[in-house]
Amino acid sequence: MDIIKNIALNILNGWAILVNGLWSIWMYHTNSYPREAHHYGAKRHQKLDLYLPKTTAGKRKPVIIYAHGGGWIVGSRKNIPPALWAQLDRGYIIASVAYCLLPKSKFPEPIDDIVTAHKWLLTRADELDIDSDHIIGWGLSAGAQIINYAALKHGIFDAVVSWYGFSDLAIDDPKYFHPITRRLIKLYIQPDYVNATELITRDSPSFYLIHGEQDSYVPCNQSQRLYVALQQSDRPSRLMLYPGYYHGDWRLNYKANVKQINIFLDQVTRYNHYGGII
Repeated sequence: MDIIKNIALNILNGWAILVNGLWSIWMYHTNSYPREAHHYGAKRHQKLDLYLPKTTAGKRKPVIIYAHGGGWIVGSRKNIPPALWAQLDRGYIIASVAYCLLPKSKFPEPIDDIVTAHKWLLTRADELDIDSDHIIGWGLSAGAQIINYAALKHGIFDAVVSWYGFSDLAIDDPKYFHPITRRLIKLYIQPDYVNATELITRDSPSFYLIHGEQDSYVPCNQSQRLYVALQQSDRPSRLMLYPGYYHGDWRLNYKANVKQINIFLDQVTRYNHYGGII
């Protein structure tokens, strides 16, 4: 009975990922925001898409550096969730970053890519009217794990929005992770990048953590562990657990959920809904 239940749960999680992916693809091809493609480094894969808001010309704007999901082995910088597109209407710049994928690379190379993209954006701050004091990291699944470590190990973000990502890959339980995940961790992820909770200090950024309680790909207590560690270090953060939600659930992009993200971002950046400093 448990086997049948787990198979059904994995199918539902896979369906949620598919629906969310199709929605993201549709948003990419139908949005009207100008896109600028750039190389942020010398390596072939080091590309990012820069989206600039249509309003607030001449004002310094916060930036969201986004890392896509895909289990570290697939994915595209074009796969942007609707909740992130919504931030363009609120005056945020979006930098969707392509990072090196496994198995062609090993950790910490994907994290190094995010750090390099961050440095590149800082060099363009004056040209793009970037508010360099307010750079946000946003990641999904594997991308969330990468953003989490970049934030905590390198201190490059002022806040993080983390959707259903890993935080502690050191859990020694064969039932806890999918067999493919365990294999990838063993082969490609270095010990220093296993447990993000050990990197938290009083200077760490605030996190907005989102996780579905029916997530069978990344257990929701991955976000819970990170949240507890942040609280113990007095880092003001939020944890949003959604009963009945799956991995990559499209419902996380609904207006009620996006509104809560907006409130968090406004608090950490002091930005209002009209793209101006409060």
